[in-house]
Amino acid sequence: MVLRTLVLALCLVLTGQAHAQQLAAAPQSSAEIAELRAQVRALMDRINELEKKQAEQAKTIKPPSVETPRSKLSMSGYAQMRMFHSGLPSSGATPTQSFSNRRTRLAMDYRVSPRTRGFIQTDFSGVSSDGSVSLRDAYIDVDANAFGYRIGQQKFPLVIETDDNDLVVWTLERALTSTRLMPNERDRGVMFTLRDKSKDALPLTLSLGALNGNSINVGSTLAAPVLFGGLHYDTPRLEARLWAETGEFKSAAPSPILRGPRQRLALSARANLGNQVVPEQGKFGYRFSLMGAWARGRGDYPSRNNVNAGGLLTAGSLVYTANPVGGWYVEPVWMVTKDPFPIRLIGRYEVYDTNRDAAFSKIHQSFTGLGFDVTKSLRFIAGYTFKTDQTLNPSRHRAITLETQLAF
Repeated sequence: MVLRTLVLALCLVLTGQAHAQQLAAAPQSSAEIAELRAQVRALMDRINELEKKQAEQAKTIKPPSVETPRSKLSMSGYAQMRMFHSGLPSSGATPTQSFSNRRTRLAMDYRVSPRTRGFIQTDFSGVSSDGSVSLRDAYIDVDANAFGYRIGQQKFPLVIETDDNDLVVWTLERALTSTRLMPNERDRGVMFTLRDKSKDALPLTLSLGALNGNSINVGSTLAAPVLFGGLHYDTPRLEARLWAETGEFKSAAPSPILRGPRQRLALSARANLGNQVVPEQGKFGYRFSLMGAWARGRGDYPSRNNVNAGGLLTAGSLVYTANPVGGWYVEPVWMVTKDPFPIRLIGRYEVYDTNRDAAFSKIHQSFTGLGFDVTKSLRFIAGYTFKTDQTLNPSRHRAITLETQLAF
């Protein structure tokens, strides 16, 4: 294009000169002008030929790729402070009040390459007297197109809510079905995934792997490998997961070693309805959400039947039993208002059976609450929990909780 412009400019100059000469000597200028025009036409033909060759070469030459940084470190975290009032007068228990640092997490995500990353998450809420903190996650994640794997200490998603970040657990604590069948939601192991990422493929992920069977903080257990597999269907509107585990439980005390089965089968789903009111929250920003799960298994880690500020009706000393267990829950969340101050109405009802072969073995628990986003980083959740325990020591517990959540 530059060469063509220069030739055109030269033509204008020569034409102007020729016109001036024509006024002075008309008989001699006609032959010169004709010769110049012929030269210009020949030059333009040559330029057109060169431009055509250049266009053909551009189709075969790939543009240079822009290199992305080979490594990137990002940090994030959140803190959840909780005020807890339990044992209301109508429950017959002595009222107690407390304030706790439920979770204070700091996460570091180091991206070694576009397909490889390392992730570490620590918890400062339970710092011991010697200053040590709890390591929640430490794994390497590799995504090689359709195939990927993750190895290390990580979450193993028995149900959908297990895989959700604590920042979006509106009911303050996960369901008994999740916490009893997969204590602390984490273990050490490897998980392989397979997913067709082509444009028209189903959004379906196959997961297979093994974990060592010694969940974090379970207590005196010996490693007993557990095999698992799962199918996960994931779209913004609908999410479903089928998960199965099989393995063995070993107890180091009392001696000799006690052995028992560890089996899990779970089906969970979440549907989002209505408009996406808060787009930046992705699948958690729809007007109405309904989540539920059903699980069966053998082998359980029952908790003490008390109410406490740390684990809100779920935490306590863990003792293994080989009973056939199971549970289900349903959890609706309705966003009453939208930005700039979205308010959610939250509910959940769950039933957990500590021994499906026995009578009077069920635990019923309900939660009703409100969630209020002050800003994108600051959230308040207020809730009322009612628990009825029909096991060997029948009891009822009621609790009111206010939580402040800050993400950074």
